[in-house]
Amino acid sequence: MRSNGILCPISCLPSNYGIGDLGKPSYEFVKLLNKGCIKYWQILPLNPVDCCNSPYASSCDTAIDPIYISLELLKEDGLINKLKKVEFPTDKIDYNLVRNYKMHYLKNAYKLQKDVGSADFLKFLSENSWLEKYALFQILLKKNHNKVLYEWNKKDKEAFYKDKELLIKYSKQINFIYWVQYKLFNQLELLKKELAKYDVKLIGDLPFYVGLNSSDFFGHLDEFLINYRDCSPKMVAGVPPDYFSPQGQLWGNPCYDVQYMKDNNYSFFKNRIAKALRKYDVLRLDHFRAFDTYYSIPFGSKNAINGKWENGIGHPFFELLKKENILDRLIVEDLGDVFPSVFKLRDDFNLPGMNILQFSIFDNAFDVKEKQIIYTGSHDNETIVGFYKNLTKEQKEILSIKFRYEGIKSKKTNWKFIEYAHKSICELSIIPIQDYLGLDNKARINTPGIAGNMNWTFRLKNYKDFIKVLPKIVKMNEMCKR
Repeated sequence: MRSNGILCPISCLPSNYGIGDLGKPSYEFVKLLNKGCIKYWQILPLNPVDCCNSPYASSCDTAIDPIYISLELLKEDGLINKLKKVEFPTDKIDYNLVRNYKMHYLKNAYKLQKDVGSADFLKFLSENSWLEKYALFQILLKKNHNKVLYEWNKKDKEAFYKDKELLIKYSKQINFIYWVQYKLFNQLELLKKELAKYDVKLIGDLPFYVGLNSSDFFGHLDEFLINYRDCSPKMVAGVPPDYFSPQGQLWGNPCYDVQYMKDNNYSFFKNRIAKALRKYDVLRLDHFRAFDTYYSIPFGSKNAINGKWENGIGHPFFELLKKENILDRLIVEDLGDVFPSVFKLRDDFNLPGMNILQFSIFDNAFDVKEKQIIYTGSHDNETIVGFYKNLTKEQKEILSIKFRYEGIKSKKTNWKFIEYAHKSICELSIIPIQDYLGLDNKARINTPGIAGNMNWTFRLKNYKDFIKVLPKIVKMNEMCKR
């Protein structure tokens, strides 16, 4: 069935508290999606961001970052009396300012809460066994000045694996961490009920690798290739050298022990997916190619030149997912220069891949499929307006001919691409909110491979311009039968 969606991280939503959250900003957005006849809302990972504010190298891929807590909902629960007004930037996110502001109120709200010890709270703990390692890791990480485990002092390193002792010693801090996650997951459940009311599906995102400095890694060391002497990884992830990156890309995420995973029925990765699907209706598997083949680099390397390709968990893993009837809730990110075996893995299990127009529109050999999600761009791309501005004169002429041939009627650049995507044979067409609004590259979410304070900071000032384009979105959906 043909449908449509929007790509908009929760962080990008307008709010009075410096960042979009799970409360009023999201509720307002869902109502606007309903008015625009938009059926899917794709977000980025909600897990704690790293030091560069990226959600793709998190300290825990199951936890929700406290920056997404709705203080207004806590106020409605009687846990906050009055919210002090702070002048947050209106068009970008200041993560430190947001985090300090929200943690102040969370600590005060915790003093008033009566959840800890309740039946509902204890049920939450029993259903989320990952919380224990996450809480212990957060406490010892802070104590060791955010260093990675193999750099911790020996006493703390050994203590991390003696849960009972630490649970008693740090019980107050641990219960606070538990409670914050309890409230975050409750707020997410309330938002999902709002989404269901308007028949909007939530698409989440699961990074293939876990962060090196994470409870996912240190809480499950046997799942990775490590040096047991100091708990450092033997091999880390990245991509090999190419035309754009002569030394390749060294990501630094720890590589999995594929044989160990196989011997243990892939339980670790199955649980990662299962936990993510409790949060979302549909899940995008990031860096899908690594399920088939991944690039492995010796730990300590200065670049990715000396890496090699290794076989991933592949077909046997997806056979297990097939038996559990969850394949129809998955989308796979199959982008880039990948081996034919990656596409075979995708097609053997009838998994929908991705078609990014910025990559495919000039590629006459690109295999456009019906069971595919088409995007004008992703969170890693330029906005479509920025993309068009940076094309050569010849490329623009080619597009002009292509659009006329396809019978594109829209006049503005962004709407030409949107109409082209919507008219495609792909079952689902997802458009970033920046492209609906016709924004240039100042509104870009992330530029891969570039560290800077511009990445992950974009957010909307308000919903005024989005409300203005809703009638056009409805008209486009009707015209393209989406």
